[in-house]
Amino acid sequence: MNTLNVFVRSLWLKYSQELKRPRSSLMGIFFAAAPLIFLTAVLKWGEVTDVEDFAVGYFLFLYGGMSVLFFSIVMGIGLYQREV
Repeated sequence: MNTLNVFVRSLWLKYSQELKRPRSSLMGIFFAAAPLIFLTAVLKWGEVTDVEDFAVGYFLFLYGGMSVLFFSIVMGIGLYQREV
């Protein structure tokens, strides 16, 4: 339990440090808005013939984006190359 607590604290600290950087916040906003832009574009201009396939594809799109964001923070890579 203590290991999990330390991991969550460490993750939260890295995440809050990333949010303090202006470019990181802009990238976070973009990652949050990209699925909504995609959904709006597909529903407005695309032809959705099978709603179930669309829902599965949209879920995978969201899951992929969140995975990249999560692992970049956990591994300490960040969303951009850090300045020295």
